[in-house]
Amino acid sequence: MSVFTDLSHCIQNDLDDIAQPLNARPRKRFDFKIPQDIMREILTENIK
Repeated sequence: MSVFTDLSHCIQNDLDDIAQPLNARPRKRFDFKIPQDIMREILTENIK
């Protein structure tokens, strides 16, 4: 899918399928951890 693709005709499931692998990528700013791991660490720290 091109960057300039009109997304208004896409259904939400298609958009979710595109977003999931992008959101699961490791991030340099998080020392190459995935955002879900960072969130889990934050929530675990707050419980202690």
